[in-house]
Amino acid sequence: DDIDIMPLAELEDLVLALQGDDGASIPEGATLDEARDFAWNLVKNYASDHPHSHDHEHAPTSHTSVDELGITSFVYRADRPFFTEKLLGLLSQWPVPIKNDLDLSLLKKAQDGGYKVDGDHPKKSSPFIGVLRSKGFCWFAPTNWRGIGEDPWRHNTAMYWSHAGRHFGITEAGKWWDTISKEDMKPRFFQNLDEYERILRDDFVTEEFGDRRQEVVFIGVGMDKEKITEALDFCLISKGTDMEKYQQESEYYRNRSTNNN
Repeated sequence: DDIDIMPLAELEDLVLALQGDDGASIPEGATLDEARDFAWNLVKNYASDHPHSHDHEHAPTSHTSVDELGITSFVYRADRPFFTEKLLGLLSQWPVPIKNDLDLSLLKKAQDGGYKVDGDHPKKSSPFIGVLRSKGFCWFAPTNWRGIGEDPWRHNTAMYWSHAGRHFGITEAGKWWDTISKEDMKPRFFQNLDEYERILRDDFVTEEFGDRRQEVVFIGVGMDKEKITEALDFCLISKGTDMEKYQQESEYYRNRSTNNN
């Protein structure tokens, strides 16, 4: 199962998704094997019959194995910006469960039958059913480069995507590294040049836009990677004319910003 190969950071995310900020966490200083044991025991607890304080019932012999739950993870990546309106429209379909207590076996079944969100009838349309935890960085396109209501700052601002259980947020995370020259960037890593080289190698995904990118990790039960990827890809600025226009506007904005300094 994928949990056997999850790195420590993803195991911590899984535990947070299952327990929330107030629950027990992986002990500080735990080895990777100890962290995996901790996460496995937590998953098994959710997978087995749990106290009947929820508003659903189990058959007397009900039991779901950990393998059947299908806990997996993947990273969504793209080198084009999101249309802000399209992405926010997609995220409005996020299936936030009514329950404070997540039940992994129900999430697994939701792939076929849907499950309630916000007190409504069961919904099946969201591609994000089964996602327990997701986090990463996003690149948003400005909705208006110039004039009234202009927001060209989005081009240079990295957005942090953070979701666990019932809680979801996208907040500003500072500027992309590409907004400064490599000569100005390197001294900031004088104590860790390996990290500087890693950022240039791994995070700078295009020559023109540097480290601007989409990079979001998803962890969940019975997730449909293809549906999630397809839904997010639909929110990207399309290749061709739209991306060419984006390049022109970003160049104009860069020149305008340089002249104003």
